[in-house]
Amino acid sequence: ASLYVGNVFLVILNIPLIGLWVRLLKIPIQLMLALIGVLAITGAYGIANSMFDVWIALGFGVLGYLMRKRNIPTTPMILGLVLSHTLEQSLRQSLTLFAGDWTAFFTRPMSLTFIVLSVLCVIAPMLIRQLKQLKPQTMLAEKEKAAAALERAEAKN
Repeated sequence: ASLYVGNVFLVILNIPLIGLWVRLLKIPIQLMLALIGVLAITGAYGIANSMFDVWIALGFGVLGYLMRKRNIPTTPMILGLVLSHTLEQSLRQSLTLFAGDWTAFFTRPMSLTFIVLSVLCVIAPMLIRQLKQLKPQTMLAEKEKAAAALERAEAKN
């Protein structure tokens, strides 16, 4: 119910402010980027009053920029950063349940299914790429065989 109340308040507040939001779009992009950068660095410092946090934020900013330049998707990295703590806790809990025995992950049908599916998700794109590279070569070899067979048939006539 609180989500509905929040959305109603957002509508009530945003309808009169539409003109302000439109004017914000007219701010030059260089100024907007500088303002966002200053706010991000201030926020990173303000959490724990630590320059280490600022350097981490700048490092991840540079990493994100490089990933975007090289057309590397950033979503998997963000998901990994967000979910890593939960994954680590779950792994620790599972290992505690199985007394540190890693083979339990491979002997249980459900966990084995997920492991196999994960491996297939990683390997499948590479296999598909390999098959696409082999396909033109095999088609060329088949064309050459067909041309040779046609030449032999014409030589007989």
